[in-house]
Amino acid sequence: MKKKLLVLFVLLGPFLHAQNVTCLSRTKVNSTETGGAYHPTVSPTGDYLLITGDNYAGLKKYDLATKEVTQLTKTANAGYEPKFTKDGQSIIYRKATLNDRHLRSVSLEQMNIKDGSKKEIMKASRDFSDFTLQNDIVYMAKANKVAAQKTTQKKVEKLNYLITIENQQLVLYKGSKRVVLSPNGKDASYIWPSISPDKKNIVYTVAGKGTFVATIKGKNPVSLGHLGAPKWLGNNHVIGMNDKDNGDYLVSSTIEVVSIDGQKRQVISDTAEISMYPTASADGTKVAYNNVKGDIYILKVSIQ
Repeated sequence: MKKKLLVLFVLLGPFLHAQNVTCLSRTKVNSTETGGAYHPTVSPTGDYLLITGDNYAGLKKYDLATKEVTQLTKTANAGYEPKFTKDGQSIIYRKATLNDRHLRSVSLEQMNIKDGSKKEIMKASRDFSDFTLQNDIVYMAKANKVAAQKTTQKKVEKLNYLITIENQQLVLYKGSKRVVLSPNGKDASYIWPSISPDKKNIVYTVAGKGTFVATIKGKNPVSLGHLGAPKWLGNNHVIGMNDKDNGDYLVSSTIEVVSIDGQKRQVISDTAEISMYPTASADGTKVAYNNVKGDIYILKVSIQ
Protein backbone atom coordinates (compact mmCIF):
# COMPACT_ATOMS: atom_id res chain seq x y z
CA MET A 1 0.00 0.00 0.00
CA LYS A 2 2.83 2.40 0.88
CA LYS A 3 4.47 1.67 -2.48
CA LYS A 4 1.22 2.55 -4.30
CA LEU A 5 0.93 5.83 -2.39
CA LEU A 6 4.54 6.68 -3.23
CA VAL A 7 3.93 6.05 -6.93
CA LEU A 8 0.79 8.21 -6.80
CA PHE A 9 2.71 11.04 -5.13
CA VAL A 10 5.46 10.90 -7.76
CA LEU A 11 2.90 11.05 -10.58
CA LEU A 12 0.98 13.95 -9.06
CA GLY A 13 4.00 15.73 -7.55
CA PRO A 14 4.12 18.62 -10.07
CA PHE A 15 0.45 19.42 -9.36
CA LEU A 16 0.51 19.24 -5.52
CA HIS A 17 0.82 22.70 -3.97
CA ALA A 18 -0.62 24.36 -0.89
CA GLN A 19 0.90 27.82 -1.17
CA ASN A 20 -0.98 30.99 -0.35
CA VAL A 21 -0.86 34.15 -2.44
CA THR A 22 -0.91 37.26 -0.26
CA CYS A 23 -1.61 40.76 -1.56
CA LEU A 24 0.90 43.10 0.11
CA SER A 25 -0.28 46.33 -1.52
CA ARG A 26 -2.70 47.60 -4.17
CA THR A 27 -2.10 50.77 -6.19
CA LYS A 28 -4.70 52.31 -8.47
CA VAL A 29 -3.82 54.23 -11.64
CA ASN A 30 -6.82 56.33 -12.61
CA SER A 31 -7.87 56.42 -16.26
CA THR A 32 -7.42 60.21 -16.18
CA GLU A 33 -3.66 59.62 -15.84
CA THR A 34 -3.41 57.25 -18.80
CA GLY A 35 -6.29 58.26 -21.05
CA GLY A 36 -7.95 54.92 -20.32
CA ALA A 37 -5.79 51.81 -20.22
CA TYR A 38 -6.36 48.10 -20.74
CA HIS A 39 -4.45 44.80 -20.98
CA PRO A 40 -1.44 45.90 -18.89
CA THR A 41 1.87 44.04 -19.22
CA VAL A 42 4.56 44.27 -16.53
CA SER A 43 8.12 44.88 -17.75
CA PRO A 44 10.83 42.32 -16.85
CA THR A 45 12.41 44.79 -14.45
CA GLY A 46 9.03 45.66 -12.91
CA ASP A 47 9.55 49.41 -13.25
CA TYR A 48 6.99 50.16 -15.96
CA LEU A 49 3.85 48.84 -17.63
CA LEU A 50 2.86 48.56 -21.25
CA ILE A 51 -0.80 49.56 -21.66
CA THR A 52 -3.10 49.65 -24.66
CA GLY A 53 -6.66 50.34 -25.79
CA ASP A 54 -9.56 48.00 -25.09
CA ASN A 55 -9.24 46.71 -28.69
CA TYR A 56 -5.42 46.35 -28.42
CA ALA A 57 -4.80 49.44 -30.55
CA GLY A 58 -1.52 51.24 -29.81
CA LEU A 59 0.97 50.96 -26.97
CA LYS A 60 1.88 53.32 -24.16
CA LYS A 61 4.53 53.10 -21.47
CA TYR A 62 3.51 53.92 -17.90
CA ASP A 63 6.47 54.56 -15.59
CA LEU A 64 5.60 53.29 -12.11
CA ALA A 65 8.01 55.66 -10.36
CA THR A 66 7.37 58.94 -12.20
CA LYS A 67 3.81 58.15 -13.37
CA GLU A 68 4.83 59.46 -16.79
CA VAL A 69 2.87 58.17 -19.79
CA THR A 70 4.68 57.87 -23.13
CA GLN A 71 2.95 57.03 -26.40
CA LEU A 72 5.09 54.38 -28.13
CA THR A 73 2.96 53.52 -31.16
CA LYS A 74 -0.61 53.83 -32.40
CA THR A 75 -0.36 50.68 -34.50
CA ALA A 76 -3.40 48.40 -34.61
CA ASN A 77 -2.99 45.17 -32.60
CA ALA A 78 0.28 46.37 -31.01
CA GLY A 79 -1.16 45.85 -27.53
CA TYR A 80 -1.89 42.15 -28.02
CA GLU A 81 0.71 40.31 -25.93
CA PRO A 82 3.82 42.41 -26.67
CA LYS A 83 7.07 40.83 -25.51
CA PHE A 84 10.26 42.23 -23.99
CA THR A 85 13.94 41.62 -24.46
CA LYS A 86 15.59 40.46 -21.23
CA ASP A 87 16.81 43.90 -20.18
CA GLY A 88 13.38 45.45 -20.75
CA GLN A 89 14.86 48.07 -23.07
CA SER A 90 13.22 46.79 -26.25
CA ILE A 91 9.82 45.35 -27.11
CA ILE A 92 8.48 43.22 -29.95
CA TYR A 93 4.89 43.85 -30.98
CA ARG A 94 2.40 43.01 -33.71
CA LYS A 95 1.37 45.39 -36.46
CA ALA A 96 -1.93 44.55 -38.16
CA THR A 97 -2.75 45.93 -41.62
CA LEU A 98 -5.52 45.45 -44.19
CA ASN A 99 -4.87 45.22 -47.93
CA ASP A 100 -7.10 46.51 -50.74
CA ARG A 101 -9.34 43.46 -50.39
CA HIS A 102 -9.65 44.06 -46.63
CA LEU A 103 -7.64 40.93 -45.84
CA ARG A 104 -5.69 41.13 -42.58
CA SER A 105 -1.93 40.60 -42.36
CA VAL A 106 0.40 40.82 -39.36
CA SER A 107 4.01 41.94 -39.21
CA LEU A 108 6.37 42.23 -36.21
CA GLU A 109 8.34 45.30 -35.17
CA GLN A 110 11.03 45.85 -32.58
CA MET A 111 11.21 49.17 -30.72
CA ASN A 112 13.89 50.56 -28.44
CA ILE A 113 12.00 52.00 -25.46
CA LYS A 114 14.57 54.73 -24.75
CA ASP A 115 14.99 56.32 -28.17
CA GLY A 116 11.88 55.06 -29.99
CA SER A 117 13.88 53.58 -32.88
CA LYS A 118 12.13 50.77 -34.77
CA LYS A 119 13.02 47.94 -37.11
CA GLU A 120 10.97 45.29 -38.86
CA ILE A 121 11.42 41.79 -37.48
CA MET A 122 8.95 39.98 -39.74
CA LYS A 123 7.31 41.12 -42.95
CA ALA A 124 3.51 41.18 -43.18
CA SER A 125 2.09 37.66 -43.34
CA ARG A 126 -1.37 36.12 -43.45
CA ASP A 127 -0.01 32.80 -42.17
CA PHE A 128 1.44 34.07 -38.87
CA SER A 129 0.07 32.59 -35.61
CA ASP A 130 2.38 33.59 -32.73
CA PHE A 131 5.92 34.32 -31.58
CA THR A 132 8.18 34.00 -28.57
CA LEU A 133 11.54 35.32 -27.41
CA GLN A 134 14.32 33.02 -26.26
CA ASN A 135 17.57 34.66 -25.18
CA ASP A 136 16.50 37.71 -27.22
CA ILE A 137 16.02 35.71 -30.42
CA VAL A 138 12.53 36.02 -31.95
CA TYR A 139 10.95 32.72 -33.00
CA MET A 140 7.88 33.08 -35.23
CA ALA A 141 5.33 30.42 -36.12
CA LYS A 142 3.89 30.87 -39.61
CA ALA A 143 2.77 28.54 -42.38
CA ASN A 144 3.29 25.52 -40.06
CA LYS A 145 7.00 26.30 -39.59
CA VAL A 146 9.21 28.25 -37.20
CA ALA A 147 11.53 31.01 -38.38
CA ALA A 148 14.13 32.76 -36.21
CA GLN A 149 15.23 36.40 -36.29
CA LYS A 150 18.03 37.94 -34.24
CA THR A 151 17.48 41.09 -32.21
CA THR A 152 21.15 41.17 -31.16
CA GLN A 153 24.43 39.66 -32.34
CA LYS A 154 23.75 36.47 -30.41
CA LYS A 155 23.97 33.13 -32.20
CA VAL A 156 20.61 31.56 -33.07
CA GLU A 157 20.03 28.47 -30.93
CA LYS A 158 17.51 25.65 -30.96
CA LEU A 159 14.01 26.73 -29.94
CA ASN A 160 12.92 25.31 -26.59
CA TYR A 161 9.14 25.68 -26.93
CA LEU A 162 6.51 27.84 -28.57
CA ILE A 163 2.80 27.15 -27.98
CA THR A 164 0.18 28.61 -30.30
CA ILE A 165 -3.28 28.08 -31.77
CA GLU A 166 -3.69 26.92 -35.36
CA ASN A 167 -7.09 25.92 -36.72
CA GLN A 168 -8.47 26.12 -33.15
CA GLN A 169 -6.01 23.45 -31.98
CA LEU A 170 -3.02 23.61 -29.64
CA VAL A 171 0.24 23.43 -31.57
CA LEU A 172 3.61 23.01 -29.86
CA TYR A 173 6.85 23.86 -31.65
CA LYS A 174 10.14 22.50 -30.31
CA GLY A 175 13.20 23.10 -32.40
CA SER A 176 11.95 22.57 -35.96
CA LYS A 177 9.31 20.02 -34.92
CA ARG A 178 5.59 20.81 -34.94
CA VAL A 179 3.20 18.72 -32.83
CA VAL A 180 -0.58 19.13 -32.57
CA LEU A 181 -1.67 18.58 -28.96
CA SER A 182 -5.17 17.39 -28.11
CA PRO A 183 -5.27 17.10 -24.30
CA ASN A 184 -9.07 17.51 -24.29
CA GLY A 185 -9.78 15.86 -27.64
CA LYS A 186 -9.50 16.85 -31.28
CA ASP A 187 -13.08 18.14 -31.34
CA ALA A 188 -12.33 20.78 -28.67
CA SER A 189 -11.68 24.42 -29.56
CA TYR A 190 -8.62 25.81 -27.73
CA ILE A 191 -7.70 29.41 -26.84
CA TRP A 192 -5.32 31.38 -24.57
CA PRO A 193 -2.37 28.95 -24.33
CA SER A 194 0.88 29.76 -22.56
CA ILE A 195 3.88 27.89 -21.14
CA SER A 196 4.97 27.98 -17.50
CA PRO A 197 8.25 29.79 -16.75
CA ASP A 198 9.98 26.46 -15.99
CA LYS A 199 8.73 25.03 -19.33
CA LYS A 200 7.12 22.02 -17.64
CA ASN A 201 3.42 22.79 -18.08
CA ILE A 202 0.94 24.63 -20.28
CA VAL A 203 -2.26 26.45 -19.40
CA TYR A 204 -5.06 26.86 -21.92
CA THR A 205 -8.82 27.29 -22.19
CA VAL A 206 -11.26 25.01 -23.96
CA ALA A 207 -14.34 26.80 -25.30
CA GLY A 208 -17.37 25.86 -23.23
CA LYS A 209 -15.37 23.65 -20.83
CA GLY A 210 -13.10 25.95 -18.83
CA THR A 211 -9.38 26.33 -18.26
CA PHE A 212 -6.87 23.50 -17.81
CA VAL A 213 -3.23 22.86 -16.94
CA ALA A 214 -1.42 19.97 -18.65
CA THR A 215 2.16 18.84 -19.00
CA ILE A 216 4.25 20.43 -21.75
CA LYS A 217 3.46 17.36 -23.89
CA GLY A 218 -0.28 17.88 -23.43
CA LYS A 219 -0.77 15.02 -20.96
CA ASN A 220 -2.78 14.73 -17.71
CA PRO A 221 -5.06 17.80 -18.05
CA VAL A 222 -6.26 19.24 -14.72
CA SER A 223 -9.37 21.44 -14.62
CA LEU A 224 -9.06 24.90 -13.05
CA GLY A 225 -12.74 25.67 -13.60
CA HIS A 226 -13.82 28.91 -15.25
CA LEU A 227 -10.83 31.26 -15.58
CA GLY A 228 -10.75 33.62 -18.54
CA ALA A 229 -7.54 34.91 -20.16
CA PRO A 230 -5.26 32.76 -17.93
CA LYS A 231 -1.63 33.72 -17.33
CA TRP A 232 1.12 32.19 -15.23
CA LEU A 233 1.93 33.52 -11.76
CA GLY A 234 5.17 31.68 -11.12
CA ASN A 235 5.22 27.96 -11.89
CA ASN A 236 2.58 26.76 -9.45
CA HIS A 237 -0.28 29.22 -9.92
CA VAL A 238 -2.39 30.62 -12.73
CA ILE A 239 -4.10 34.00 -12.65
CA GLY A 240 -7.16 34.95 -14.68
CA MET A 241 -10.63 36.49 -14.56
CA ASN A 242 -13.84 34.92 -13.35
CA ASP A 243 -16.16 36.85 -15.64
CA LYS A 244 -19.93 36.53 -15.97
CA ASP A 245 -22.28 38.17 -18.45
CA ASN A 246 -26.01 38.31 -19.11
CA GLY A 247 -25.67 37.69 -22.85
CA ASP A 248 -25.16 41.35 -23.69
CA TYR A 249 -22.53 42.72 -21.30
CA LEU A 250 -20.40 41.81 -18.29
CA VAL A 251 -22.21 41.86 -14.97
CA SER A 252 -19.24 40.84 -12.82
CA SER A 253 -15.59 39.86 -13.09
CA THR A 254 -12.98 39.21 -10.43
CA ILE A 255 -9.26 38.49 -10.66
CA GLU A 256 -8.52 35.07 -9.18
CA VAL A 257 -5.46 32.94 -8.53
CA VAL A 258 -5.77 29.15 -8.86
CA SER A 259 -3.18 26.53 -7.88
CA ILE A 260 -2.24 24.25 -10.77
CA ASP A 261 -3.80 21.26 -9.03
CA GLY A 262 -7.11 23.14 -9.17
CA GLN A 263 -7.63 22.78 -5.42
CA LYS A 264 -7.04 26.33 -4.18
CA ARG A 265 -8.70 29.47 -5.55
CA GLN A 266 -8.27 33.01 -4.21
CA VAL A 267 -9.89 36.32 -5.21
CA ILE A 268 -7.33 39.16 -5.18
CA SER A 269 -9.36 42.01 -6.71
CA ASP A 270 -12.12 44.19 -5.32
CA THR A 271 -15.32 42.17 -5.77
CA ALA A 272 -17.31 45.41 -6.14
CA GLU A 273 -15.51 46.20 -9.42
CA ILE A 274 -15.47 44.54 -12.83
CA SER A 275 -11.79 43.56 -13.13
CA MET A 276 -10.20 41.96 -16.20
CA TYR A 277 -7.10 40.74 -18.03
CA PRO A 278 -4.43 40.25 -15.36
CA THR A 279 -0.74 39.68 -16.04
CA ALA A 280 2.17 39.02 -13.70
CA SER A 281 5.80 40.11 -13.63
CA ALA A 282 8.45 37.56 -14.57
CA ASP A 283 9.46 37.08 -10.93
CA GLY A 284 5.84 36.65 -9.78
CA THR A 285 5.90 39.57 -7.34
CA LYS A 286 3.64 41.98 -9.22
CA VAL A 287 0.21 41.61 -10.80
CA ALA A 288 -1.47 44.21 -13.01
CA TYR A 289 -5.02 44.30 -14.35
CA ASN A 290 -7.63 46.79 -15.56
CA ASN A 291 -11.22 47.42 -14.59
CA VAL A 292 -14.01 48.02 -17.06
CA LYS A 293 -13.55 51.81 -16.76
CA GLY A 294 -9.93 51.73 -17.91
CA ASP A 295 -8.32 52.13 -14.49
CA ILE A 296 -5.20 50.04 -13.85
CA TYR A 297 -4.38 48.25 -10.60
CA ILE A 298 -0.88 47.14 -9.62
CA LEU A 299 -0.62 44.55 -6.83
CA LYS A 300 2.49 43.48 -4.96
CA VAL A 301 2.05 39.84 -4.02
CA SER A 302 3.86 37.20 -2.01
CA ILE A 303 3.63 33.45 -2.59
CA GLN A 304 4.22 31.37 0.53
